[in-house]
Amino acid sequence: MILNSVMTSVPGWDELDRILRVTESSDERDTFENILKGRGPASSKALIRLFDAPDGFKPKLVLYRDSSAWCPFCEKVWLYLEEKRIPYIVDKTSPLVSYGGDTKPKAVLDLQPSGVVPFIVMNNQVINESSIILQTLEDAYPEYKPLFPRENEIIYPHALQLQDTVKKLFKYFEWLRSEEDMSEIITDTLTEIDNELAKSGGPFFLGRNISLIDIDVAPVLERMVPGLLYFKGYNVRDKKRFPYLQHWFEAMDQRESYRGMKQDYYTGCNILTRFQSVSTEAGLPYRKEIDGGAWSIDVHASSCVEPMIPEDSERACRDAVREILRNKEAVVRFAARGAILYSSLSSSSSSSSSSSSSTTTSTSGSRSVSILNPSSLAPVPISSTTPTTSSTAIKTERRVYESIKPQKRIRW
Repeated sequence: MILNSVMTSVPGWDELDRILRVTESSDERDTFENILKGRGPASSKALIRLFDAPDGFKPKLVLYRDSSAWCPFCEKVWLYLEEKRIPYIVDKTSPLVSYGGDTKPKAVLDLQPSGVVPFIVMNNQVINESSIILQTLEDAYPEYKPLFPRENEIIYPHALQLQDTVKKLFKYFEWLRSEEDMSEIITDTLTEIDNELAKSGGPFFLGRNISLIDIDVAPVLERMVPGLLYFKGYNVRDKKRFPYLQHWFEAMDQRESYRGMKQDYYTGCNILTRFQSVSTEAGLPYRKEIDGGAWSIDVHASSCVEPMIPEDSERACRDAVREILRNKEAVVRFAARGAILYSSLSSSSSSSSSSSSSTTTSTSGSRSVSILNPSSLAPVPISSTTPTTSSTAIKTERRVYESIKPQKRIRW
């Protein structure tokens, strides 16, 4: 009954594409097409970025980054190139499963034996480590928009001091993994950051224009905000305590260079669980929201802790549909993982009692098919663990998930 209802109410791929093309604006469609051609705003889908270069131009610079667009150090180089508008090619063949070389393609290892990303290839030279990459590019492309003061500029010593100040933000990662309350230390650091932004006149660290300091700190704060909410219940985007920092967040969220790469809260927190982050009771309300409480269709974006980008919810829906259509093969495979998992468990176990609570039987004609109960497909809380009587379940689900090529997993 449930399956028949779903099948008759959900449009097919062709119909979904037709509805999207009827409802989307020409600007939205042009933006999507331009991204694939190396134009338009920053996007994780782009494999080449031309900016102001003519069609047919082949950039000499290649950026090697993780295929999932999750690595903060890759994001730093990526954001820099977008702001600098240096044409470049993107190589996303490196999975984020491991930062070591055991999972990397041979073509990557031939250039970078350690397999560590990010790295760039420029003029047949391999350059690694994000900070070294940025300094190298800043020196190599003086004709493009400068993003850091020169040594002979008055503001240069202050810029160096700010680089040291923002490094203190990494302390948040230590708190995530600690049972100790480090909120006072974090508050002191954020207050210092807020004061520096106030003195600069904002909204950025060196005033009205974005600089290398903002680019350095963006991936850190981007992960710090949802991480401390989720695990510690600490709000970094508190406009009463840190008003100038809130202005900085708002200014960054308006930049096309950043909007196309900023990760969502659920994704960010999911990754942070892999680093043995310690949860507290104060974070429980935020965990409930991020784990699925905000996913309901009747929850308005304005009531959620995560800022909505884009602000237009109707366009956000169309963007989501466009991504689903682009990734439909991976979506189908991922959606069917439950059936594959159940089939594997059924064939490897003589007892069905352990799976009876999450499965039901649907009869179609003379065929009897075992399927997962739809209620068991609700969002799985990141911080929870699902007990199982068989380790086969864990191994099988991981095998099914890993069978989905990284570049075909949805990047929301």
